[in-house]
Amino acid sequence: MKRLLTNYGWLKGALVLQSISLLTMSCMAVANEEKVLNSDPIHIDGYLKDAQVTDRELEQINGELQKQQTEIKLNKEKTKGYQKLSATTEKLADETETYLAERDESQKVIDEYNKKIDCMMNKRNTPECSKYVKQKRVEDSVNSQASAVAKSETQTQTNNNEDPFVAEGKLKIIPYGGLTSYQSQVGNLESGVQAGIKTEMNVGSRLAIGVGFLYTTLENADYSLNGFGGWSAYGFQRDMEYTRYGVDAYAKFYLLRTERVRPYLSAGVAYGRTNMKYVQNNNTAVFNGQTFAGEEITANVASGAASLGAEMFFTKNIGVNLEFQYSKAFSVSNNTRPFQNYQSFEDPLLRVSNGLNDSDAMSIFGGLVVSF
Repeated sequence: MKRLLTNYGWLKGALVLQSISLLTMSCMAVANEEKVLNSDPIHIDGYLKDAQVTDRELEQINGELQKQQTEIKLNKEKTKGYQKLSATTEKLADETETYLAERDESQKVIDEYNKKIDCMMNKRNTPECSKYVKQKRVEDSVNSQASAVAKSETQTQTNNNEDPFVAEGKLKIIPYGGLTSYQSQVGNLESGVQAGIKTEMNVGSRLAIGVGFLYTTLENADYSLNGFGGWSAYGFQRDMEYTRYGVDAYAKFYLLRTERVRPYLSAGVAYGRTNMKYVQNNNTAVFNGQTFAGEEITANVASGAASLGAEMFFTKNIGVNLEFQYSKAFSVSNNTRPFQNYQSFEDPLLRVSNGLNDSDAMSIFGGLVVSF
C-alpha cells in the first residue's frame, strides 16, 4: 500500500513536470511568433526599412508642440481682432462726441425757442424775457426797413417799366458797320466800306425812335466797255466808283421785354445823296487825240426800310446790336454834269447809277450799343 502511494506521487510529479515543460515550449513558440510579426520591415531589395521610433514621452512632446502651434494661430487672430476693435472704438468715440455736441447744441436752441415763445405768448415781464422783447422790436424795425426798401425798388422798377437795362427815356448811341448786297438790273453788286451811327431814345417799354447817318462806297470794273467792246484796245478800261451819304428816321418795336436780350422789328424812311464817277477821272482817257474826264452822275434817293434785329446787353450801359435790313427806293432823281466830249460815256454811268439806286438792297449790320 505504501509502495502504491509512492508510485502515485511519483506519477503526479512527472505529470506536473511534463505540464511545465509543455507550457514553457508554448511560451517560447508564442514569443518567436511575436518576434516575427514585430520584426523590422524589409524592402523588396532585401534591405531593412528604418522603423519609426516612438514612445510615450515623445508623443507627449509632439502633442505639446501641436498644442502650442494652435495657440500661436489663435493668438494671432485675437491680436488682429483687438486691433480692429481698437480702431472702431476710436471711431465710435469720435462719432459719439460729435453726436453729443450736436444734441446739446440742438437742445440749447430748442430751450431758447421755448423760452421765447413762452415769454411772448404769456407776456411775461421778467428780466429773463426782456431780451426777447428788445429782440422783437429790432426785428420789427429791420423788417419794416426791408419792406420799405423793397417797395421803393419795386416802385422804381415799375417806373422804369421793369427793365433796368433799357428804361424809358434812356438815350442810346449805336455806332455800326456792315455789308449791303444790291440786286439790280446791271448785276449783283456788293458794297465796300459801309459805316454809320444812330441815336435812339426809348419812348415806352417796347418802343424806341431814332435817327441815323450812313456812308457807303462801292467800286466796280469796266462797265464803260459795255456796248463799246472795240474801244478796249485804246485803253478805255475805266473802273467806276459809287458813294452814298444817307440819313434815316425809324421806329423800333421790341418783341420781348427781357433785361439783356431784346429782339425787335423796325421800320423807317431814308434820304440819300449818291455819286457815280470813273475812278480814273483826271484827264487820263484819250481817244483820237481827245481827252475824256469829269464824267459824273449825282442823284437824290428816297427809300423805305424794314429791319429785324436784336440788342444784347452785357451791363446796364453796354451791349451789342445785330440787324438784318431790306430797303427799296421809291423816288430817284438824277443830275448829270456836262461832258466835254463823246456823250456815249454818260450811258454806262447813268445805267449803273440808276441800277444801284433802284435795286433791292439787303444789308447786315452790327454795332455797339452805349446807353446813358
